[in-house]
Amino acid sequence: MKKITPHISSILLALAIISVPLFVMFLHNASVSHQLGQAKQEITELRQQLALEQAQHCEQTYTWKAGRDYPATVTSDDVLRSYRVHTPSDYTVDRRYPVIVVFDGLNGTSRRAEAKSGLNEAPALTVYPDALIGTTGATAWQGAPYSPAGINDVQFIGDMLRKLTKEFCIDTDAVYLVGMSNGAGFAHLAACELGDRIAGVAGISGAYYQPCAHMPAQRMLYIHSVDDALVPYAGSLQRKLPSIYAHAHDQSSAAHCRRFIRTGGRDVERLSWSQCKNDQHISLIITHRQPHGWLHVSDAPLTPKGALSHQTTSAVIWDFFTATSQ
Repeated sequence: MKKITPHISSILLALAIISVPLFVMFLHNASVSHQLGQAKQEITELRQQLALEQAQHCEQTYTWKAGRDYPATVTSDDVLRSYRVHTPSDYTVDRRYPVIVVFDGLNGTSRRAEAKSGLNEAPALTVYPDALIGTTGATAWQGAPYSPAGINDVQFIGDMLRKLTKEFCIDTDAVYLVGMSNGAGFAHLAACELGDRIAGVAGISGAYYQPCAHMPAQRMLYIHSVDDALVPYAGSLQRKLPSIYAHAHDQSSAAHCRRFIRTGGRDVERLSWSQCKNDQHISLIITHRQPHGWLHVSDAPLTPKGALSHQTTSAVIWDFFTATSQ
């Protein structure tokens, strides 16, 4: 083995002396780089949290009091349309609220829808639009044989929702439509045409004249009495009304639902379709010995615990809209 000359030894020693601080600096830089990476991640998370808080907080010039009714209007398709807004009991601009739009039936009014639905007790902004006079001289919503000619109620609801978004603190991912009879048929039509702007729709004693090939809403609820003489549960070929079960089943087929269960008892039963495409949920609640109208669902197994007090139908509707699973 050859001996290393003193000259070469000096060079190697010098290189070793130089390399030690460089190695220490490398370790230091690696530590600093790691710390910088952590700091950047924390800044990103803080920015996301700030953005979420800003999204939840509404910057408005309007001052609305909690638990109040506010009359309002909007011009839609050159027609001045009216509606009423009810703020929830805890309304504040520090959070965004779900919206429930409620439609009364033939010859109905926004005030009757508010009184009959019981939905003011929901922790949401409830909105009650007014229909226009139809061909029979009674107020009616779009989509029925007796609806007012040339009136686009779907556009009215879209325009109204845009105005509500500007004026109130609204969660635009939680907009729900509820209707009775002609109002139920229209709620179904509006949810079909307004697309993903509507998260859920519920129809009570619904007259579904207009089909929807595929409902985009995540949640669809139908409540109907088998003893309804005005809008028969079995449907009417003469009036071109589908059977309520067939109507709900068609939606479950379009949504490719894989699970079906039946619950309830003699007076009230519930048919539920789940494990559907896009996580949709569909339910049909069938009641007995009740006439056409704003039905009362009183069967205890269907009423969630801690529901909205005595208004059990509104409790079932709200629970269906907001439950994580059905």
